[in-house]
Amino acid sequence: MTIWVLTGRIGAGKTTALRKIVSLLAKRGLKLAGVLSPSVFDRCGDRIGYDHV
Repeated sequence: MTIWVLTGRIGAGKTTALRKIVSLLAKRGLKLAGVLSPSVFDRCGDRIGYDHV
């Protein structure tokens, strides 16, 4: 089993990059598992929490 951890500054594009990577790997038939926790924002653009996908 291989474990990957993606880190970076706020707004660096970690979630966007991870979604693209997962899509590409899944198309190649790799079995993937993990947790994606994108930020949830209110109408003013303030982060109010995280979602878990």
